[in-house]
Amino acid sequence: MSRLTQRHAYLRRRPAIPYPRPPPLLLPRKVALVLLLLARARAFTQPLFPWLPARALSSFSAASLPASELTDPPILPPRYRYRGTLAYDGTYFSGWQVQSAGSQKAPRHRTVQGELAAAIRASCADLGLPLPERFCVVGAGRTDTGVHAAGQAFHFDLPSPPPPGLSLPSVALRLPPDVRLLSLSPAAPDFHAILSSSSKTYAYRISLAPVPDPFGRCYRHHVYYPLDLGLLRRALSLFVGRRDFRAFAGQVAQKEAKTGKPVDTVREVYSAELVDEGSGCYRISFRLKGALYKMVRNLVGAALGVAAGKVPLAELERLMEEAPGREGNRSKPAPAGGLTMECVQYRGEE
Repeated sequence: MSRLTQRHAYLRRRPAIPYPRPPPLLLPRKVALVLLLLARARAFTQPLFPWLPARALSSFSAASLPASELTDPPILPPRYRYRGTLAYDGTYFSGWQVQSAGSQKAPRHRTVQGELAAAIRASCADLGLPLPERFCVVGAGRTDTGVHAAGQAFHFDLPSPPPPGLSLPSVALRLPPDVRLLSLSPAAPDFHAILSSSSKTYAYRISLAPVPDPFGRCYRHHVYYPLDLGLLRRALSLFVGRRDFRAFAGQVAQKEAKTGKPVDTVREVYSAELVDEGSGCYRISFRLKGALYKMVRNLVGAALGVAAGKVPLAELERLMEEAPGREGNRSKPAPAGGLTMECVQYRGEE
């Protein structure tokens, strides 16, 4: 065997020598974890970190990370958001919000949110789109027991593309007679019934007629004592502006005791007007950014107390300046039946 042949046979028998690789990129533990999560979410790395080289996302070693930190990041499902407008007679409802399981009202009383969610769930189920157990409808305002709405806004999310048959009639047919669906349409993913609103309009209706209308008894509060309408307008003017309405908010002390955090009771009222509707009927209209619990009814009750001579106007001014707790306000809230949420305004749609 020639020397050249022996050389070739030796090279064939010799084990292959691996190509030398660069050492792993050693990074701090937290930096390595962040880069690992970014590498597993490749769709977000390019638009968010265009300056970050791809080698930095794939060439580092994660051997130093514990197994508990190597789990996949949570992937949020796409949102298919719908928005709508609702009108309802709140006489036989226990408010808008669904009662919790531990509430005494939960097993016995109806809620508008519960009826609407059940109608949407049934409509989607018939169209082959079952909704998750925690499906929820978000309303622009949580009306109290007995309070009505002529333009309550809401939104909800679907876990998958909506079926073609999901429309206003398919949901409206499943609602009870005291709830009417006025509009339903797809919405932008960033639309929010509460956070996107610019203002809300509430109307409280009263009747000064000697004999109240029996057909409007659930929607208009009958005032059987005389009122000074000029004094009533002066009282309403005190509410306009950005003020602290702690004296007109319900359950503030209970919330602070439960959470251990102070409750922000500063709100902005854009207008508070008394409108003559004729035949001894009047409407007190509020346009505001947001309302506290029972705030509008407490404002109306205090204003009616001043107009009736039961509460001095100076005392109402003191409540607005000093902003004591609800216990410092001796006025009673107006009955719920006279209050209606008229509409919700949104930026760019006014």
